[in-house]
Amino acid sequence: MELETTRAYIRAVLTSLRESSYFEDDNQREEHLSNLLRDVLMFNRDRIHRYLNGLTAALEACIAICGTESSSNGGFETCLLFNPRF
Repeated sequence: MELETTRAYIRAVLTSLRESSYFEDDNQREEHLSNLLRDVLMFNRDRIHRYLNGLTAALEACIAICGTESSSNGGFETCLLFNPRF
């Protein structure tokens, strides 16, 4: 059931993107795409909310680690949560 819902949603998004090319008026096209973006964000709001919560927690932990004095080198600790490959 969830797969069918997602499939139908993606088809609707792609159809809407195709329809955006039908607008000759830039303002109408922009409004159409803005509505599409709003719909995409609303469909994914739970996932986005989880990502933001995880990011907030990671940033708070990183700030806490980076803000502590390191007695071994007299400087600040490197944030262990930072992954430059990500």
